[in-house]
Amino acid sequence: MEKCSICKKMVFSDNSVEFKDGLVCDDCLQRVFNKTPHTLKESERQKFRNLTIEEWQKKSNDEEEERIIEANHEKEILAKKKNIIVSTCDIKQDYEIIAPVYFQVNNRGDQFSTLSKKYEDLFSTKEQLAQLSGDRITGWEVFQTLFITNAATIAHNQFDKAFFIAVEELKERAARLGADAVIGMRYDLDLDTNLFQYFYLQMYGTAVRYL
Repeated sequence: MEKCSICKKMVFSDNSVEFKDGLVCDDCLQRVFNKTPHTLKESERQKFRNLTIEEWQKKSNDEEEERIIEANHEKEILAKKKNIIVSTCDIKQDYEIIAPVYFQVNNRGDQFSTLSKKYEDLFSTKEQLAQLSGDRITGWEVFQTLFITNAATIAHNQFDKAFFIAVEELKERAARLGADAVIGMRYDLDLDTNLFQYFYLQMYGTAVRYL
């Protein structure tokens, strides 16, 4: 029975991966590469067979560092996103224009469910629910008026969530551009006139950076 070249334990699984200088067991592969053997494609297995254990471990460490850097970058984006202002008008501060930002959401298909799940923790807090009801978002009363026209056929809470999601996604796109605010925010609402149960919301504005 062959032994793992890293932990020196006996290898029993058919998922174990062979390298130039030996076989690596499931446990070591998952621990070092952060990937279970059965998820590896044959092309990946072939690539590993051409590496030594040392080369593979260095490659794994480099990829782990890249994952950490990317994760830290995402944390920075989310932290910056919290401070971004979204305004329907101009702001009393000197700024430079970076680029237009745009987001579209609808309640038809998987997109709405996926985005709702992304923000479900924020939906559940009283502070965010207050924002959804229009206490903080300029122009919500106009948006709500559009809903009332078809109140019998379209779920109000979906409009609430869609508007909030669009604002948050607009802020995230601005954060990735290095912006401090989004000004001149506007939105368009299209209703499915055949069924009156689907809507399409487009939101856009200009990302700016403070001087």
